Amino acid sequence: MSHSAGAGESTRRLFFCLWPDGALRVELRAAQRALLPPDDARRTTAANLHLTLAFLGPLTAAEQIVAASLAGSLRFAPFEFSLDRFG
Repeated sequence: MSHSAGAGESTRRLFFCLWPDGALRVELRAAQRALLPPDDARRTTAANLHLTLAFLGPLTAAEQIVAASLAGSLRFAPFEFSLDRFG
């Protein structure tokens, strides 16, 4: 999807991502605390922990409608994966 916002047109930065359940967020937050110093700016609150699959970029209101429509039509089989590195 291309982006060409007109002057003064507001945009939102959108992305497709996976949201872990509460139990996994607790585990990820514990790993984050163990791996990053307490004052590290890269720390993410548990509520915002996610795995970005695709960054769509800054989208206008019209582009957001198209993206939401496309997202609603996506279908895929359940899958499992392992997180084996920090970054």
